Amino acid sequence: MGSDAQDLVQQLLWREINDADPTVASDVFRDVPAPPDIRLKLLTAAALLAASATPPRLIKNQIELAVRQLSDWESLEVWTWAQTAANHAKKPRESEFASGKAARWFTEEFIALEKEDLVTTADELVRVGIADLESPWRLLPDQTRLEPDREYVVKVIPSRAAGLPGDGEIHVGLYEYAGGITIVGEPAVATLASDGVRLVVRSQPSASPSAVATDAALFRVRTPPATGVYKLRCSVYFRNSTLQSRVLSIPVGSDSTVVTRIDYRLVTLFPDYLKCEPGPQLSLMMNSDVGGTHTLRYFGHHPIAIGSATFDANEIAQQISSVRSALRRTSWGDDGEWTSEKHYRYSHLNLGQLSNDLRTLAISGRRFYVYLAEKLRANRAMWSLEPLLRTPGGIELTIREDARLLLPISLAYDYPLDTNLAEYILCDTFVAALQNGTPLTRTRCFQGECRYFGRTHIICPSGFWGFRHRISVPVSRQSATGVPSIVPSDEPNIVIGTTTDPDLKARGRHLSAVTQLTARMDRIVAESRESLFRAFRECLPHLVYLFCHAGAENGVPYFHVGGDDEPIITGDNLYTEHIDWWATRPLVFINGCESVAVTPESALNLVTPFLNAGASGVIGTEVTAFEPLATEFAELFLAVFLEGQTAAESVRQSRLELLSHGNPLGLIYVSFAAPFASLVRLSVIRAA
Repeated sequence: MGSDAQDLVQQLLWREINDADPTVASDVFRDVPAPPDIRLKLLTAAALLAASATPPRLIKNQIELAVRQLSDWESLEVWTWAQTAANHAKKPRESEFASGKAARWFTEEFIALEKEDLVTTADELVRVGIADLESPWRLLPDQTRLEPDREYVVKVIPSRAAGLPGDGEIHVGLYEYAGGITIVGEPAVATLASDGVRLVVRSQPSASPSAVATDAALFRVRTPPATGVYKLRCSVYFRNSTLQSRVLSIPVGSDSTVVTRIDYRLVTLFPDYLKCEPGPQLSLMMNSDVGGTHTLRYFGHHPIAIGSATFDANEIAQQISSVRSALRRTSWGDDGEWTSEKHYRYSHLNLGQLSNDLRTLAISGRRFYVYLAEKLRANRAMWSLEPLLRTPGGIELTIREDARLLLPISLAYDYPLDTNLAEYILCDTFVAALQNGTPLTRTRCFQGECRYFGRTHIICPSGFWGFRHRISVPVSRQSATGVPSIVPSDEPNIVIGTTTDPDLKARGRHLSAVTQLTARMDRIVAESRESLFRAFRECLPHLVYLFCHAGAENGVPYFHVGGDDEPIITGDNLYTEHIDWWATRPLVFINGCESVAVTPESALNLVTPFLNAGASGVIGTEVTAFEPLATEFAELFLAVFLEGQTAAESVRQSRLELLSHGNPLGLIYVSFAAPFASLVRLSVIRAA
């Protein structure tokens, strides 16, 4: 580690020496021999060099972190090297800054360093700032006035954080906001890789002012003609999964400071046991904008596809409502919310009913998909992704801190379909598999090769994203320092919280089945609110299964265990009860059957407190689940998940198993978890 730190310090000092006033460069290294407080002296020298440059700037904490890792001997070597380097720097020129101004810059820099939270620093994969196009290696100081209608550089500096995958690539994408700062050149993507110590740039964006720079990704941008505060979004991806995303608020024509805010964070550390997990083919993120619009960002790789599309808030809300209405009609026969008078329609196989319901779902899902695709196709890169998405894989929809919309992407239907015909035919390959008991994953349809693709009067269930792909809906978390997957264990624990509602006739049989499925796990079953909280505190679970009722009171979502006399449980109760699961990071399955309807958007207010308590993810639903569906799906899911599959793949396999019995309603379940969230046993890791 020391020699790498020494190389980095010398590289950073060499840049400062070359840009500094030569007189200052020679003066700051004049001590012979080296000073006793050599590390502080190195930092002081770097600050003075930076302050004497044109334009001046503050050094950032990258050099401070590197200097801290130097041994005494390495510090002495760096000082000796710097003396020689400074004496061979450029010819003297008159400094534009008096010593008083340099001293002020020096003081401000060390105040900033003292306030720097190193934990927060470790939580960031990259730092982002603005540089001048003519001097892209030097970040502009705070409160530098950016001129309208001029090119600048957005500089993305990789972190030195350890633990990133050494055998993979990380991509950084930059996105525009409509009517604001424009990006010069396409695609606006840089590739980073780990050299074992830090991230380095492997390839620059297409219009980068330096194609060979390795210490920072350089994106050329142009400010708009009018003054104001404009935004850009910078996202970081690993295997197409979003690790972090931030918004840059950039003032143009004023002396205000550029503000960056991370509003989506997932993970910065990748243990070896996660590296083999496949990433999604496509990552999506919906942003809520001012002025009643929403922007959908997308990113895919092999080939690179990056872009944005803007949607009217009312239009997209109507599309979402239409899709969920079709799901309700399929489940209980009408568009309204669930009530206890409504009846489950899939208690037995009825091929005619299934055909009609798949028609309803496919028409609404196709219109929803076309609405999204028409907007996205304005960026031609999206065209190249459609053929790739035919093959089963993964799709990720990331949920930011302030998300107000949840797209029901599992119900998107991307096979060509005429949505206005009087009659449709159900794919006979699917029907034959249904009648013969053939596993759907073995059919050509669910391998991306339906022979009726393009026949606009034939409906095949493999056209739904939720049946063909692993769908993940990871939610931003307050800190990305922990891995959002269950901590590996050979002796995992499960906490089961259950309602005692006598109207749920299958409860006893279901709990027996869950007990059998989890026979190799230490298990606590809680049938009251108090005992559930006690189990949450005293047991460090790897899996939490809640067979419960759920609903919302005054817009606040809740779940309910025990009898009717038990109080409800809301998200704030987890904080009040001091629930801390960061040691195990369990997956939480909220199986709220026959519950008062809660929209997925409002349910996020229940998902987030579980994540804040340390959960790796949450399994929830799009609409109300009847008891027969809730019990069957949970048993299928647990059987797959406990064999080591990811949460997303376990949901997909459970959906297909239900579909093979003639039931399409597995589509109501949502995995609010990272694409790689799984329960891995230590013995498997050791064997690998």
